[in-house]
Amino acid sequence: MAGRRESLARRADPRRIAAEAARRLLDGRETDPESALRSAALAAGCRDASRWPSAEAVVEAALTERRLFDSPRHLEHLGRLRRRALEAMRYLAAFEPRLVGGVLDGWAGDGAAIDLQLFTDEPDAVMLRLLELGLRPRTLPARATVLPDLAHERLDFIAGGDPIRLSVYRAVALRRRTTAPGLRRAAIAEVEALVVAG
Repeated sequence: MAGRRESLARRADPRRIAAEAARRLLDGRETDPESALRSAALAAGCRDASRWPSAEAVVEAALTERRLFDSPRHLEHLGRLRRRALEAMRYLAAFEPRLVGGVLDGWAGDGAAIDLQLFTDEPDAVMLRLLELGLRPRTLPARATVLPDLAHERLDFIAGGDPIRLSVYRAVALRRRTTAPGLRRAAIAEVEALVVAG
């Protein structure tokens, strides 16, 4: 019995959970650090969220894995995704776009979506703008969010072969945190600086 308890404790070690969550992000099983963390912790039998690592620790583990195993190819891919994100943000500038997730943080892999948050009190205007651009977005199922009371909808579409996912929030949410603690979001100027820095 003691051996089984030790085995469970080892599996529930925060570093192990962070590493497993990072693997789930990198292989595409999960699309964001929070859901990767939740699924990795539950798979390890750890239901006590106070024992989980932070979403920031998951991102750091994913970045470490990227640096160790596929840096040159990954950097080229990441640069292309960031340029595509910047292009989309410029087209959607009226909605105060913010880049979040793997393309911003640097862990995005093959097939990763470009995650943008938009802020408006007229969500129909987002759909109209996409239709003007010749895009046919589809509505995604709602998911747990940091600000569920301020979220309008989620949309996705393909632009230039890359998936782009939009989370549309009420305008007031721009002044509040819309990511897990420790995770970033970036405005157009910040993404421009990333693209220039290469």
